[in-house]
Amino acid sequence: MKKRIVTGMLILSLFLLVGCASEVESANKNNTEISKSASSDAITNNSELNCFSIYSDFLMGKLDAGVEENNRIGIQDIFIVEENYNRFTLFDSNRNGVPELHLSTMTNYIIMEFEEDELNIVYTGSGYETLLDNGALLYTRSGGGPEHMSYMYTQLGKDNEITQISFEMYNTKNEDVNDDVYMYDDVEVTQAEFYDKVNKYLSINTEIIIWSDYWTYLVENK
Repeated sequence: MKKRIVTGMLILSLFLLVGCASEVESANKNNTEISKSASSDAITNNSELNCFSIYSDFLMGKLDAGVEENNRIGIQDIFIVEENYNRFTLFDSNRNGVPELHLSTMTNYIIMEFEEDELNIVYTGSGYETLLDNGALLYTRSGGGPEHMSYMYTQLGKDNEITQISFEMYNTKNEDVNDDVYMYDDVEVTQAEFYDKVNKYLSINTEIIIWSDYWTYLVENK
């Protein structure tokens, strides 16, 4: 099975690596550590990308990332000291051969990419989003009035264009008649149609995603 992920050992090896472009595909397919699979030639040929070193510097607070209108943002603006739920991972979600840095907090989900000598934010979402094994994100949140579940499936294209599909199901709790409401992409559908459309999104696992705790990483690399 092809697995598009950089493992936990890769994350712990960030400071040892200086290149990533061509070897990311190999590492994803074989689910092996890039530190073991990357050849010296590949590192030399792709030294201009230097993405792992840049991601490390950002995590350690040594540089900032670009956002809209030439604003800059640092790791301290994302990972709040008071929060314990701060984690990160590397994953090539847009499948362009360069892994992105994924940052997850209780309130935000941020994806950064180092490309053309720039570290930029390519996606900003909610803390209710989860990274799936195929590189997509799934937003899941329950709510009331009436009781319902809301979902948003998000994919990044190679140029970081964003494609999203939303779907919701509402439980009216009417015991006399089944009048629950099912919505897919803002269109009401039947229950059968709903599950026929959304099962392909809800069935995607998160088994190969390996997250690292930010504060542990910070302490170990100070």
